[in-house]
Formats: sequence, structure tokens, C-alpha cells
Amino acid sequence: MAYELLDGMRVRGYRAVVTLAESAGGGAVVRWRATYDHAGPVTALILRMAVRDACRRLARAASE
Repeated sequence: MAYELLDGMRVRGYRAVVTLAESAGGGAVVRWRATYDHAGPVTALILRMAVRDACRRLARAASE
């Protein structure tokens, strides 16, 4: 899955790609790669925190 953030935050050129791959031990490996051209320091921090939080929640939900 890939997406771009077009509005709603002070960031330019935000793009993200989420991929799933089979894990050698069973299950799946989820990779979430996000990049952006420019964001202020506070916006960049919020983006990092939001992606990390979403990854933790996804992993927790998948294990249940």
C-alpha cells in the first residue's frame, strides 16, 4: 500500500509505502517507509511519533 499526504499537516512531499513479506518463522514482516521533502522540526517529530505508534498498534492487533 502506498499513499501521499496532500493536506492537513505542514509537510511537503510526504509519501509512504507499507509492504508485507513472509517471515521465515511464519507470520509476516511489515515495513513502513515514509519520506518527505520538508517539514518543520515539530511536524517531523509528530510524523515520527505517529508512524511508530501506528506500527506498535498494528503489531499488537496482529498478535491478538
